[in-house]
Amino acid sequence: MLGEGSGSEEKLPVGGLRWRPKHGGIKESLLVCAGVDGVISYWNAISGKLLATIKPEKKLSDLLCLDYTRDGTKLAAGGRRKAIKLFDDEKRALITKLRPKGQQVSGHSNRIFSLKFDETGKKLVSGSWDMTVKVWDVNSGSVIHNIYGPEINGDAIDVNASEDKIITGSHRSKEALQVWSLSYGKLIETIEWDPQKPGDSSQLIAAQFDKTSARYIAACGSGRNEARIFEKRMDKIYAFSCGVIDLPSACSSIDFSVKDNLIAIGCCDGICRIFERVEKAKLPTSSLSDLDSKVISQQALA
Repeated sequence: MLGEGSGSEEKLPVGGLRWRPKHGGIKESLLVCAGVDGVISYWNAISGKLLATIKPEKKLSDLLCLDYTRDGTKLAAGGRRKAIKLFDDEKRALITKLRPKGQQVSGHSNRIFSLKFDETGKKLVSGSWDMTVKVWDVNSGSVIHNIYGPEINGDAIDVNASEDKIITGSHRSKEALQVWSLSYGKLIETIEWDPQKPGDSSQLIAAQFDKTSARYIAACGSGRNEARIFEKRMDKIYAFSCGVIDLPSACSSIDFSVKDNLIAIGCCDGICRIFERVEKAKLPTSSLSDLDSKVISQQALA
């Protein structure tokens, strides 16, 4: 169990997590987690060993989200204090804070719950309690444009620049999972969460594209305490594929591994559960029971 023997008895919620991109000769499977105590923790996912931490410079700096550039050299984190922190990952040192100055388009007015770099690392998309999603120019620190409406309450934004798409997961029971244009901020599609209950959804806290092709979207949240995977069909519309139900607590974060075969889900009970996605090519369709997404580890994050 991650955190066992660390001297910490209290298990705090996982604000956000990412598999660290492998670069610069790094071979370990590292899971990087942001805690509500403001600490960024680097864990070896196989051994469960805590390798390093980045601690906050101020108290009450709880972090709620983080994301890596594709080359793994930079890490962005955000949370209660509204400014976005950009770190040099190798040095584990703060580079700068993104918060626009002297602009007509301002930064977020409430807590930041989600961050996502595009493939180039030059654009960063953020989502907040203030009902806006913002697209940032990383180099200048300026806001390029806004998307109004999504109720972001967790790690519920992802970007696929090659297809010019953003996904948002809103913390509401209707029209929760949506696809937008990255370039123009226009709504492309609202994805049906539950085919058996049209118009009804879990209240989403996390949503992600897969790492390779944007063929899959994974999302999870509260209410039903479940995670679902959606697959892009031949008509380019996303439809329900499979899922995990009856988790013991609400899900606060979700992420695909680099090869898309593993899915990490961070829950509000302080446990990170790692599932394996199993392809069933012979089945014409998938259902909840078809996922066969067995838990291969359950790690307690201290």
